[in-house]
Amino acid sequence: MNTKDWILLIVPILCNGVIIFILQKIFERKQLSISEKYRYVSVMLRKVDDALALFIKVVQTTGHDQISWLYKFINSYSNVFYYYQQNQELLKSLKSYMDELANEDEKIKNNKDKLENTKIDFETKVCMESSFRKIYELLQSIQNDCINYKV
Repeated sequence: MNTKDWILLIVPILCNGVIIFILQKIFERKQLSISEKYRYVSVMLRKVDDALALFIKVVQTTGHDQISWLYKFINSYSNVFYYYQQNQELLKSLKSYMDELANEDEKIKNNKDKLENTKIDFETKVCMESSFRKIYELLQSIQNDCINYKV
């Protein structure tokens, strides 16, 4: 075999090795990215599950206990929102849900201020209940997306 034959034999082997090495590194990075994203999604799912469980407690109780559970629920869905804000880049597909959640939270805060400053009026109470139901629906949608890993 002369030099030309050796070159024709070795060059394709080396080029294929380099291409396989590059593709392997790209695939490894992608796998790390997917596993990292899955970890963040599972934490989000846990926070959403906690918030939904607290909402059920709010619905099941009455009186002073209901108010206590209500504050815990508000804190819990706020934690979902704050977690989203900290990890927006990884959870960017939840943006529309989070915008609606922030809007409903603002409505609740305004109505809560009204309730604290005046006596309870029926319209404010209905508006708050509507906002809480909307938040519950949003949390369920987020939960479904996290379970189905659409994030």
